[in-house]
Amino acid sequence: MRRTVLVTIFKFAFSYLEHLADKCLSLITRDATILLTYGVDEDMIDEITTMTDDFKNTPTDEELLGFVSIATENRDATCDQFKVETRSIMVRAKKAFGENSATYRQFGTIGLDEMDFDQLVRCGRRVGRTATLYFAKLAEKGLTQDMLDDYALLVAKFDDEVDKKDDAVAVRDKATEDRIILANNLYSKIIEVFEYGKNYWVNKSEAYYNDYIIYNTKDGQQPVEEEFGDAHGLVKNTVSDQIIVGAEVVLEGVDGPIVSNSSGVWTGTHIPTSTVSITCTKSGFNNYQAAFNVVAGEDITFDISMTPSENPPPPDT
Repeated sequence: MRRTVLVTIFKFAFSYLEHLADKCLSLITRDATILLTYGVDEDMIDEITTMTDDFKNTPTDEELLGFVSIATENRDATCDQFKVETRSIMVRAKKAFGENSATYRQFGTIGLDEMDFDQLVRCGRRVGRTATLYFAKLAEKGLTQDMLDDYALLVAKFDDEVDKKDDAVAVRDKATEDRIILANNLYSKIIEVFEYGKNYWVNKSEAYYNDYIIYNTKDGQQPVEEEFGDAHGLVKNTVSDQIIVGAEVVLEGVDGPIVSNSSGVWTGTHIPTSTVSITCTKSGFNNYQAAFNVVAGEDITFDISMTPSENPPPPDT
């Protein structure tokens, strides 16, 4: 599956765009009378000022990824606790009814470790209902009402932690897109003003003309022969949402595969700036293919979601 991501229309870092926006507003103040003849009026100045302030106040991807990581850690910790408590009930059910009995199978916990998070939540609710139904028999094996009540609270907490992690991912995805859209719109406005400035000063003042030159490079200076950027991201299982360790990531223009570490993170450095093809392989999973834009001087975040090979690969988009 090839994934097209929203990218910036400029090559330099977001921090330089903030500097450029401030410079633009400063030049508008200096050359207000001149730029007014090109339509740079109070409304346009207010628009650029508002966009600059909004852009400066948007959270960075590092902040957003931090919220996702915290939510993931909380969910996984609760999941581990949930499995321990579920097995505590099931060992009693095994002794009360027998592992091969229809009653034992009614709890629906076979394949617990292979279930995704939504399936685990449904399983927990089913275990709670079934344990309540057969409470008298399970009580003979040490199950108490307090244990059942605590288990119900744990399932509810687990359900909530799953939702919080999904919400954090959705917030990050939406905020990242919103930030890129805002950045591109702000850059377009800056370019418009700078074109007017260059048009006016081209034959009048070399120094003032140079004030309006923008080099679309990582530092805003004249381009060098070749530019590079970095990239990183998580490798995850699309079914269980668990991280994948030891996946091999191949980037166009970068020697050798990159292997995801114990945290499921892959990191690529010194990548030529361009739209780069990325391929990820791992035993037991369908191959992953996509493309993303490498920006000079930027560290791009690009997460990889892999589908287990027993599931059919998603259709191309």
